Amino acid sequence: MGKIELFTQNERNLIGVDNKNRVKLWDKSTFKNYKNITKFNRTVKSIALLENDLLAVGSCGINKIEIWNITNQSIILALNEHISCVNALVSFKHLNETYLLSGSSNSTNIRLYDSGFKCIQTLNENTGSILSLKYSYLLSMIASNSSNGNIKILTFTYKLLNDNLQAHKKSVKTICVLENGLIATGSEDWTINIWKIVNKSSFELVTTLKEHKSEVKALILLKNNSLVSSGSTESSIRVWNKINESTFECVRILDLNNSVFSLAISGSSLLIIGLRDGSIQIRDQTSFSLLQILKRHTNTVLSILLLNNDYLASASVDYKIMIWQRINETSFNDISKTLSEHTLVVKSLIVLPNNMFASASSDNSIRIWDQTTFKCIKVLEAHINIVMSLIVFQNKYLISISEDKTIIVWNIFEQFSRITTTSKSDHGLNSVALTSSNDLLITGDSEGQLKLWDMNSVEISVLAELNQNSKEVSSLIFYKNFLITGHFDGSLKIWRTDSFQLWYSPKAHNSSVTCLTNIDDRNLFASGSTDNQIKIWDSNFAIIQTAGVGR
Repeated sequence: MGKIELFTQNERNLIGVDNKNRVKLWDKSTFKNYKNITKFNRTVKSIALLENDLLAVGSCGINKIEIWNITNQSIILALNEHISCVNALVSFKHLNETYLLSGSSNSTNIRLYDSGFKCIQTLNENTGSILSLKYSYLLSMIASNSSNGNIKILTFTYKLLNDNLQAHKKSVKTICVLENGLIATGSEDWTINIWKIVNKSSFELVTTLKEHKSEVKALILLKNNSLVSSGSTESSIRVWNKINESTFECVRILDLNNSVFSLAISGSSLLIIGLRDGSIQIRDQTSFSLLQILKRHTNTVLSILLLNNDYLASASVDYKIMIWQRINETSFNDISKTLSEHTLVVKSLIVLPNNMFASASSDNSIRIWDQTTFKCIKVLEAHINIVMSLIVFQNKYLISISEDKTIIVWNIFEQFSRITTTSKSDHGLNSVALTSSNDLLITGDSEGQLKLWDMNSVEISVLAELNQNSKEVSSLIFYKNFLITGHFDGSLKIWRTDSFQLWYSPKAHNSSVTCLTNIDDRNLFASGSTDNQIKIWDSNFAIIQTAGVGR
């Protein structure tokens, strides 16, 4: 039998290609070789198992990707887009869609195919020949390494629809979706801009409201479709009525003698206001008369949330989330619970399905809470700077935005696994909203720019490039929340996948690291080398076993 040079696997099969270009299939339960595909008459450079017993085979010479039916050993399709050797293939599912990603030796070296094998995207990275591609289901990231030593992290991102729009002179602090497709943005420049989205692709300015005398911290739409806005240092709330699409009239100014930082509504009856001094005012939505003041926070209230079980949650600069129980339609009990797990300012709160809610903090984390017990049930730690705001998409996904310039989408029903990380923003993100049709995402940043994202269209983009400053990369794998690269000098490099910074670099072997693989059922990984040794590593990156493989 020829030497096995390539391996891939799925739940049922191990598939290998030997140095005589024969494809061999083993049953994973018995490790018996039960099928061989006739020897190829060209050099096989890459393979990937697909659904429905299909196999993608990348080759050199004819420079094609061939799709084989394993059962009857026949070619059903040839993909001819590449013009040089297809060195790497990886197949994976993302948001219930199956994709095939290929890497080759020429400058247009990465191509993305959909489940019908249509090439839907080409990445012209010009980084030298792509040597390998690895996908992480945990992180929804792809790692590529090339012949010039570059390591790039690719990820699915939502499609950006507009160029940079300078919406305000200063930071966009808040975004509110109005009726009839209008959007309101409030800014540190003291203005409120009213926008119309044109052809689901761009913003058109309708009018600017300039009555505020300080930065606009919060906007909310009341049940009667009046727009309420709040200024911070001027200590007032302004109520606006829409006369027509381009005219909004300020019909009331409420002087609160305290700077306003957050707003929420409860049904059609209550307006709830978070203030700089840590107090919360409960007011009637129609008359705006004061009904109750809640006083427990020791600093500014930044977010207010009505939970599903007659509780009110408030988040503050004092690092705490406080839970208040509703007594009746217009009032709440004194504090019922204090949640103190965050270690810095709590910026945002959002209700989630399955009786949960989430909080975002300056400690760079998102915490998931049970609404019944108020216990923290999960901590999400992917951002490397302040998590500014949260929003729920399609009642299935949690979207977080951060001062680290990224948008991360989490799958609520798959243990909050990360499914996309978008990093096309030039500045830290402050505010986020979804249009009423739930298909467009709007983000506002610290420099006053607005961006519009198509939530129905995803693409592959470069998330990060690793600065590894060492000899050429010979192999790589994802392991838990890390990327591990093997090098020709015998070293391993362990990279964090939140910051993409080098975390640890052990000397693993005496010569080139030729392969890395996960041992999933034991939470281990293995490294192999031209020094004729295989080393088994545990989750602390310690060697627990070394085996010689002979010469």
